[in-house]
Amino acid sequence: MNEERARALTEKALSFASADHTEVSVGAGVQTAARFANNSIIQHVRNRDQGLGVTAAFGQRVGGASTNDLSDEGIRACVGRAEAAARSSEPNTEYLPPPGPQDYMSIDAWDDDVVELPHDTRATAISEALAPVEAAGLRAAGSYTTHANQRGIANSNGVFGYNRSTHACYVQTVLTENSSGWAESVGSALDQLDVPAASRMALQKAEAAKDPTEVKPGAYTVVFEPAAVAGLTSIVGWTMDAKTADEGRSCWTGLEGAQVGVPALTMRSVPAHPILPTSPWGEQGIAASDTIWIEDGVLRNLIYSRFWAQEKGREATGRPANLVIDGSDATTEDLIAQVDYGLLVTRFWYIRFVDPMKLLITGMTRDGLFLIEGGRVTRGVRNMRFNDSPLSVIKKIRAMGQARPTTLHGLQVVPPMLVDEFHFTSGTSF
Repeated sequence: MNEERARALTEKALSFASADHTEVSVGAGVQTAARFANNSIIQHVRNRDQGLGVTAAFGQRVGGASTNDLSDEGIRACVGRAEAAARSSEPNTEYLPPPGPQDYMSIDAWDDDVVELPHDTRATAISEALAPVEAAGLRAAGSYTTHANQRGIANSNGVFGYNRSTHACYVQTVLTENSSGWAESVGSALDQLDVPAASRMALQKAEAAKDPTEVKPGAYTVVFEPAAVAGLTSIVGWTMDAKTADEGRSCWTGLEGAQVGVPALTMRSVPAHPILPTSPWGEQGIAASDTIWIEDGVLRNLIYSRFWAQEKGREATGRPANLVIDGSDATTEDLIAQVDYGLLVTRFWYIRFVDPMKLLITGMTRDGLFLIEGGRVTRGVRNMRFNDSPLSVIKKIRAMGQARPTTLHGLQVVPPMLVDEFHFTSGTSF
């Protein structure tokens, strides 16, 4: 769907509208995936989709509808359903009319190589990546996926925007009899991926984690790899809502402008990031911009919706579509070398809230937990459960390394971190 087609479809939908305010979004995309297990490709799929969505408002009565039928009749029917839903809805007291024309930043997020990647080239890359795993007598599973999306938005107040983007991701897990290793390689362009390196890393971790030992639960000095960091920082990004904070329903209440992390920590959103870019617009088509959430450890901004920004006389921030934390030139090995006794965490899973008012969460390690002794990794450790708060973690960062992209917990570019006194509460049998 090119820009001309997106504009024609949105204008058609608006021409059928009778509501006080109408917002239209259109999109088309192609997702291609090769999935593998037991060292063999088991599925190769390609999915194409297109659609149109309409939000209609009569006063503050708001309704929405969507369709995959982009004929004139299909669009007219979709607009009618949205308006019928709006008329039958209770008023939404936080609804604001859509904005007027916006100045959208140019985001270069399209790579023809991602779109045109042949099936056999993808399959060859997987086969070559799995060859060392098979030679080691181990098993691997994972996927190599690519996405290409074109989107347009428009509204009855004169907004129109168009954006296209691509994304590629290779993920691999290697299994032994009693351990596993995991790695990913992601980017918006094909030349940003390193499939062989991801495969080597997953294999190396699986072999290093064989015959894991047990360690006692307690507070440990920990080196978090980027995927593990992302599991914690995603909780920060999801919860920084200004309205709940101002109403006393959040761990962030009273913290705006306060020191919440170490001075070395700056966390921001960068829509035009060269590796993991996002959309040039956010809520209701408001133009996206770079946003600093935490600067030098100080909480500079919470997430302000259009409604709450108007209530408080602030600028609307929109939600963080990506999170970026700049690290240093240090490697993960450099961080490990600073630890006399501690743990190296590859990633987390099943992260759940324990006490949202304290941002206390729990989760488990997965696919590579290692013991660090005398500044080096000595052996694998059985997975452990943690109970801790990201608010506590960001105050105990001792050092950070080179930032790397990860999409395990949303779009993030974050560094490995060396953190003191991270609390593990129990062990596992695996």
